Amino acid sequence: MAKQRKTAAAEENGTDAATGRKKGLPQPHGFNRNLDRPRIASGDRCEPRAVNTLNHHYRYYRVCGLRIRSSFAFPELRARPDFETDTAADIEFEVGGDVSSWDSGNVVMTWDEPAGTPWLRCTRTSLGYRLHFPGFADFLIDRAGRHVRCVADSGTAPETIRHLFLDQVVPPLLNLRGREALHASAIRTPGGACAFIGASGQGKSTLAAAFHLLGHAVLSDDCLLIKDDADSVQVEPAYAGLRLWDDSRDVLFGNTRSTLPVSQYTSKKRVSTPESNTDEPGFVPLRCIYSLRRHEDPGATNIPLIEPVSMRDAFMELVEFSFRIDLTDQAMILRQMRVLERVAREVPVMRLRLPGGLSALPAACQTILRNLEN
Repeated sequence: MAKQRKTAAAEENGTDAATGRKKGLPQPHGFNRNLDRPRIASGDRCEPRAVNTLNHHYRYYRVCGLRIRSSFAFPELRARPDFETDTAADIEFEVGGDVSSWDSGNVVMTWDEPAGTPWLRCTRTSLGYRLHFPGFADFLIDRAGRHVRCVADSGTAPETIRHLFLDQVVPPLLNLRGREALHASAIRTPGGACAFIGASGQGKSTLAAAFHLLGHAVLSDDCLLIKDDADSVQVEPAYAGLRLWDDSRDVLFGNTRSTLPVSQYTSKKRVSTPESNTDEPGFVPLRCIYSLRRHEDPGATNIPLIEPVSMRDAFMELVEFSFRIDLTDQAMILRQMRVLERVAREVPVMRLRLPGGLSALPAACQTILRNLEN
């Protein structure tokens, strides 16, 4: 972990000054470039294209229940012209400008790649929060979480800007706005939403895609918004689509779905799931959460196994796989802990051990569906 200068703010708020992380708090999983780590050589990566920052034709979208007004087009999302005459947008997103007027602020969170290369440096400034993705872009979020401005490096491709905003900026932005979200894929079943959490590479998106082929709507690929002020814990859809590696996409969908590149630093593709209709408002009861693991002994069995998880362990896993923007803000941390404690107390959390290989997907889906019936 790259060393950061020790600050008085870190000492006052009980944080590790070297990292900006709250002492004793597990690292969040939401801000890791390794979530979409490259499987391609640098010479095979997408060639960056110039970003047009002068287009001020605004478009309207819905993401994680938020109405977004953007001067930057998102072909991944369904445009919502009906929002133009509706109520005001929740978030204004713009691309362009410079960072010279942004003060440096205090580091409140950092995230490095496994090799130690910095991926995200989040600072709290006089204007709000600045999310710096070295080599790609800076995003400035105002204190109310209502306005986001992106200043991209000259070599950053448009799809990378879109990916960073949708999948790396919106999740912590929800936390700033007083909403909590899990780093999880999720699908809709007759009994409610079924969520999959786990480390990168465990197969969350691939498992959601397999359920989608069985007729279950995909509620989220990476960010699952929690609503806990109702009689039961509920979730809200994020946006349509899945991010899949080529092998998973070819086996599950072949050439039957349109795709878009995720970003210039990964060979993953976005696979459309228009049937999911996730850009309409609505909440779904959260039926169960499965924490994905691989079999400890890959040669022992090719049968998926479901194991119970204690409430304490469930809570710790939810903390690990949740999004945060400021590890020095005690009020934000306390609010999130209360929400996650309720989720761990009211929603079954189980460990799902999966065999390796895509051939195990049908058995995994059937094992989960049988478990949900119990």
